[in-house]
Formats: sequence, C-alpha cells, structure tokens
Amino acid sequence: ISIVVPLGNSEAKSYAMEFVEIFKQARWIGIEGAGVSQSVWDKDPVGIEITVNEADARAGRVPADAIMLLNRFFQLGLIEKRTMFVNPGAPSGETEVRVGIKPTVAH
Repeated sequence: ISIVVPLGNSEAKSYAMEFVEIFKQARWIGIEGAGVSQSVWDKDPVGIEITVNEADARAGRVPADAIMLLNRFFQLGLIEKRTMFVNPGAPSGETEVRVGIKPTVAH
C-alpha cells in the first residue's frame, strides 16, 4: 500500500499521516517504513480514493487489500460510495490510497 497526496497540500498530508500511523499500529505488512508521498495528477483526488492499476483491474487482478480497504472505509463513512478508482499510472500489483482535497459539503 502506498499513501499519496497532491503535491503541496499540507491538509491532505496531515490527514494521510493519520492513516500511516493507524496502519503501523495495526502492524500492516509492508507499511513499516512507509510515509506519505506527493504527486501531481491532471485532476486532484477529492476525499479518499482507493486506486489500483488499470491493466490489473481489467485483468481481474485487484489486490485483496484494495477491496478490504474499500469496504472498511465505506463502513466507517470515510467514503460515500464503494468506488474503486483505476489509473494506468498506478503501480501494478499495488494499492494506492490517494488522500485529496476536502470534499465540499452540500448545505
């Protein structure tokens, strides 16, 4: 799992670091030395997006941790819909947790 935020977004980075700590406390395999990386996309993610490689998804090779996170984040109310995002630039075989800009709240 990698946790990625939009470049220069300190609010998203702070929120993402909370997930890093939660994953470490849960002794999540592979997160031991992890932190938060920053990236630039054509369109910044809004809220939290569970993202996998597009070719992997088309071939039915969605990582089990992506499905587990998607379901758990939905159950906890951290995401509104169980939507898995795909991107050709996402690393093959990995799950990216993209923490983006804060969603707007409808009044």
